[in-house]
Amino acid sequence: MAKANDLVALIKERQAQIAKLQAELDEAKALLGAQPKLGPLTRDAGSAPPERPTHRHHRRGRRPRRQRRNSSTTRAEQVLREHGAPLHIDVMLQKIEERFHQRPLKTTLIGNLSRKVKAGDRFYRAAPNTFGLLELRKEK
Repeated sequence: MAKANDLVALIKERQAQIAKLQAELDEAKALLGAQPKLGPLTRDAGSAPPERPTHRHHRRGRRPRRQRRNSSTTRAEQVLREHGAPLHIDVMLQKIEERFHQRPLKTTLIGNLSRKVKAGDRFYRAAPNTFGLLELRKEK
């Protein structure tokens, strides 16, 4: 019975706090409504709308993407780092399967690694269907 009374008292206290905060919020809204809007969100009726990026991936290249732990390229990177030298895609797939108990599709891994090679991101192509890590690449 004491717990029920404590809960009722707590509920009433919270309701009073909510009512007080709602009154403050209403007051703040009234103050904001009385002032003219400022900032980049307003524009003259005759002005053009702000420019928008035309390409859906307009941020690509601005900041590095977070690496996913279970992506095929992250797994390939781990296998290459352990091996210490470039690997042919078939050997890489075999080692990925041995280590992670999953085998990515060959075409998917080749496509993902090729995209990374083209972007200069972590991988290089040592020979046809043979990839290595840029950080382990030996200068010639």
